[in-house]
Amino acid sequence: MLATVRQLEAQVTAPFTVTTIAPILTRNDPEGLAPFYVVIGWVVGAISCQPPGAGPRHEPSLPWVLVRLGALAAFSVLSGILGSVLVGPAMHLSR
Repeated sequence: MLATVRQLEAQVTAPFTVTTIAPILTRNDPEGLAPFYVVIGWVVGAISCQPPGAGPRHEPSLPWVLVRLGALAAFSVLSGILGSVLVGPAMHLSR
């Protein structure tokens, strides 16, 4: 890429400045995959919160919807705290 920029610079009279920007990754996670796997775990966990037998055949009632919404809210809070603790203090992956 630098050779291409040098060729363009030779054709144009204005000088180019090349700056390489790379994300700051931690030594314990050089590829930056920890956030990806945390989100995948959250998605799989949220899908697992759906009780068996709940589907288009089930007629939702207000108490049933409130129970499911409460379970999902509790899962969201607990998994958010657990994910933050896991990525931060436990594995030292946060910046």
